[in-house]
Amino acid sequence: MKKKDIREDIRRKVIQRRKQQSEDSFEELRVRFLIKSFKLDKFTKPLLKMGETRTGRPLLLLSCFNEGFPTFPFLLGASRLDKAVHKDPKCTFPALFQNYRGASFVKAYEELYERISVGDKPVGLIFPRNRIQQGLLIHNSELIAKRVEGMTLTLNNKGHFLFVQPLLSVVSSMYNHGHGWKADITHF
Repeated sequence: MKKKDIREDIRRKVIQRRKQQSEDSFEELRVRFLIKSFKLDKFTKPLLKMGETRTGRPLLLLSCFNEGFPTFPFLLGASRLDKAVHKDPKCTFPALFQNYRGASFVKAYEELYERISVGDKPVGLIFPRNRIQQGLLIHNSELIAKRVEGMTLTLNNKGHFLFVQPLLSVVSSMYNHGHGWKADITHF
């Protein structure tokens, strides 16, 4: 291999590693938010241990959260997406009205759905959005969507609905001042 090829190979690996670290950090912060919001602090260590078993590093992963809390209303995933949503011309309101399936977050959701869906359990993808604390959640739970106060973007594909809502609002609605979802069954 030539020096130039070796340098290019190293550069690609560094970029790939940084991208993965960024994805891991985004996901871990969302898991920490869920733990704090639902007062699940005592499960942090078991979740970290599950993450370490899967990755070799102690990480808080949504896949571990999904497995550890089977009664949670969603199977969740997270993605930083390849391009910032607020800078993506396919994610503007006019573009969404023209072709919402072209939006990066819809494509990422569909990929996640194919990978993790089980039965009728709703699936949700958390993704960042400029100036929206904790990001947005695209999901397929009409029941949850109806309970959340605030604006909801509804995507209709021949009677199959997807909803885009602020994660903070969805979690607040689900927690319902301590009267909502509780981790009554866990797999730890």
